Amino acid sequence: MIGIGGGIDIPAYNRVLKPHIKKNQKDDPYLFLFADVITAAVKYGGMFIGEDQRESIGFVFANHKRWSIVAHEFYHYVRNDPDTPPGVKEKMGAVGFEDIDRFIPLQQQTIWHLKPITA
Repeated sequence: MIGIGGGIDIPAYNRVLKPHIKKNQKDDPYLFLFADVITAAVKYGGMFIGEDQRESIGFVFANHKRWSIVAHEFYHYVRNDPDTPPGVKEKMGAVGFEDIDRFIPLQQQTIWHLKPITA
C-alpha cells in the first residue's frame, strides 16, 4: 500500500505563507496541506498507475463531520484554480469521503491483493 503523509508548522505558515494569500483565496493551513498532499499524490502516483499514465486518480478521505464538506469544496477549488501546477488538475479524479471503520478494511483488502503481485 502506498500513502502520502504531510505535516504543517502553523507558526511558519503564518509567518511565511499567510502574507502572500490573496483575499479571495482560502486561508487555512490545513487546506494548504490538503492541496499539497493531493499534488504529491498526483506527482508520485504515476509509478503506481497501470500502463495508461493519463489515468486519473480517485481520492478517498476519512469522513469527518466538519471537514468533509469543506474539503470537498476545496478539492474542486484546487482542481479549477489556474495556479494549480500543470498536470495536477487533469489527473484529479473523483473525490469521496468514507467512514474510517469501513475504509480501513478496504485498505487492508488492497494490501492483501497487492501481496501476491509484489512477493
